[in-house]
Parts: sequence; C-alpha cells; structure tokens
Amino acid sequence: MSPLHQPDIALPSGPMPVVAIRANDIAFTGLLRGIAAGGGTPISVIYDWEGAGLWHSTQSVYCNDPIHIANPFSDEAQAVADLITLGKATLATYSQRVLVLPSSDTAQSVFLNHEAALSPYFVMMGDNTLASYRSDMTDKGDFFEALQATLTEVSPKTLVCRSNADIDAVCDKATYPAIVKPTQKDYGQSFYRANQGKKVAIAHNATELSAELTRLLPTGALLVQEKIEFDSTEDEIPFYAMVGKNGHIRVAATGIKRCIQPPQFGTATMLELSWHPELLPLAQRIATAIGWRGTLMIEFIRDTKDDRWKVIEINTRPWLFHDFYRQHGLPFVPFAVLDSYDALPDNDDNGPITPNALLGDSTPTHIDLATLCHHPADNDAVSQTLQQGTQSVTLASMAHFIEQLHAQGADISLTYSDAGDPGPLTQALTALATQLKAPLPELHATLAHTGILPITNTPGAKRVSVVG
Repeated sequence: MSPLHQPDIALPSGPMPVVAIRANDIAFTGLLRGIAAGGGTPISVIYDWEGAGLWHSTQSVYCNDPIHIANPFSDEAQAVADLITLGKATLATYSQRVLVLPSSDTAQSVFLNHEAALSPYFVMMGDNTLASYRSDMTDKGDFFEALQATLTEVSPKTLVCRSNADIDAVCDKATYPAIVKPTQKDYGQSFYRANQGKKVAIAHNATELSAELTRLLPTGALLVQEKIEFDSTEDEIPFYAMVGKNGHIRVAATGIKRCIQPPQFGTATMLELSWHPELLPLAQRIATAIGWRGTLMIEFIRDTKDDRWKVIEINTRPWLFHDFYRQHGLPFVPFAVLDSYDALPDNDDNGPITPNALLGDSTPTHIDLATLCHHPADNDAVSQTLQQGTQSVTLASMAHFIEQLHAQGADISLTYSDAGDPGPLTQALTALATQLKAPLPELHATLAHTGILPITNTPGAKRVSVVG
C-alpha cells in the first residue's frame, strides 16, 4: 500500500533522518548501513515490480517499517503523489527537509523530473547550499559540455544528439570509433532494453553511427563520444569522492574492475579497492569546476594516444559497491549524511581520507558472487575457472575460483556482507545455494574454508573439494 492511502505514516525517531529509495538492492542495503554509520536515521522507501526477485535488504536490521510507493515506471503520477504524501509527513515530524539518497539512476530520476513538487520536502546532494537538485550535472550531455568548456584536456570529443534532425551533423563531426550512450536514464531503462542490456553501442564510421542513432533515439537523447583506447584494466579507473560543503574532497578512493558483466561496457561484478593518487588533483579540479557537493564517481581512462587520463563517465549518486568502501574505513555515505546536516567537522589541514594505508600484502576485493556465477560465460577468463569445462558453475569450481584469487593476494568479501548486519548475506547465500543446486551447509563450509566466512560447526556442513 502506498503512503497516499496511509493516513498515518510511521516514521522513526532519531537525528538526521535520511530517506533511502530502494531500486538496486545491493546499493540500497549499503545506504541503510551507511546512514546509520553516520549517525543518521534511515527511512526505507521501496517499490517493486514483477520479476524483481528476492530483496535481501528486507533482512537488514536497518530496514524497519518500509514505506511503499508506486513504481514510477508503471505509474509515475502515483509515485510522485506518494512521495509528496511522505514529504508532508517527514516535514511535520522532523520540522525540516530531509536528505534523500537514491540507490539507482532510475530512482534518482523521479526527483530530478519533479523537483518543483518534491523539493519543499526533500534535499538531494549536489548543490553547494543544497538549494537545487543539480539536474544540469545528472544530464551527461550538459556535464560534458561544461567539462569541455573548462577542462578540455580531460574531456574526449563529445557530442549530443537529441533528435533525428541532429543525426547528420553529429555523424559529420564525430571522431571514430564512437561510443553511443544515453544522456540520462529513464524509469524503464529503455536504452538497455533496446541495446541487449549493454550500457553503450559502438559505431566505427558515419554509416554505422547514423544507424545506431536512428535505432536508439526513441529511448531518449544520446551522447556520442570518441572511444578512448586503453591497454589494461588498470587504465580504466573509477574515482570515488565525497565532496564537502566547502568544495574540498573529504574522502577519496579508486577501484579496479576485475570482472564486468556484460563484458567491456557492463557493471563490475568483481571490484578491487585501489588508490591512484595522481587522479586526486584531477578529481578535485572537476569537483570545483562543476561546483559539486556530495558523493561523486568519475570514471577515468588513460588514453593510449597521449598517455593522459580522460573522463568518460560521471555518477552523481552513491555507486553500487559503496558499502564495501565504508567497511574498509572510507565513509563516503556517512560523511555525506553528516555534511548535509552541517555536522561534518572541518579537516582541511589533513586532506582527504584515502585508502593508502589500507593497501598492503593483500588487496581488498569485493565480489557479487550470485551475478558472477549466473553469467560466467560473459567473461572468458572467469568462465574458464568457474565452469571448469562444464556448462554451469558448481560449488567445487566456485571454490577453485576463490582459491585462485586468494593465491593472487585478494582479500575477498561478498556483496551484502557485514558482521553487524548479517541478515541480507544469510538470505543471499540461501539463494546462491539454490542457484548452484548445492546444499546450504556445504556452501557455508566451502566459503568458510576459503576464508570468506567464519568457520562454524554447522550440522551437516561438509567442505567441497577444490578442483584444479
């Protein structure tokens, strides 16, 4: 039932209330934990859709009395009405506008598209005074136009195609090969649906680009960007930042995407915590140039043509594996909560918190094991280890894969894991055992003996032998 039909919405009491919107379950679970870690009070707002699967976040100790709203894809007007009803309740309860943290671009879009109706009740990160939702920076066309005007050296050639009338001019001006991607995502992920689940399309010449633009323009405005060639996974680096109200980066880290699904232009299913200090000055210049406040992900690629870092992507909301970083002493979401309520102490003399001291003999590595096991053939190197020449992943081949990562120095953690909030991982592992057609005690024992879970004396538990 949506808030519109609930005359009395039960809201939690506590300091610094923050609304977390569930759309991506991994990110949402992390938001609840990060809000609590920052001393805030999580308010869970959820919507559902057919075929969404099991929501492991429901098992979190922080997901109490979730408030249901309509799905904005199937009923946008009702979703906005529900949020207004919720906003009136939060304003009456807390006597202030509350911060909202979306767990996906689609959840973020509801607020960007209806800022006038929702801004009397909710605050979003971005603006230095938190007065606006900064939709100018969530539209990637607007962002790259601003970047090219101020920091030309880090921006690949980028064009915007907003209608069929733009196609010929864009094809004439583009540098090939060219990447095509949406300037913004919509509620239904229309671009991905039209592009076989991939984030981008590639065109090698004007003829191919014209065809791709014609095919994909019905999904919305498109960004056309020169394809930056790079040599290895260590030359494609997401830079994560939390920018304080004074414009200075307060927390910073990078990552290395060891496995991506779908390959090349998908989402990381295995991410290694890293630190590339040479990117910090560039990230600070970008944050200053766009006047940003809050969490920010900037994706850099080292261009083989001139050996310089270029910006290919920006994300203005908390990213998928942000909770992995929090658990390693990098409080992106907790600091965002504190900063939005003017409760983050100044610390400019010491510079940002970085992972430099964390990186030693072992490398923190975060794995979405369920997705990795479900799509092993999407990555040849991973597939060879996970499938062991068979058509599917087994418990034994998964154990072998993990052992290989350990041998390479990986310190592995799994999505949903948190010793202080075990419910989501417990349910996720139950689902993974079903996916692998393996007894749950054997999965627990195998993960324990590979060092991912604490060793327990679970009745019936038997470690599966490692193959290889």
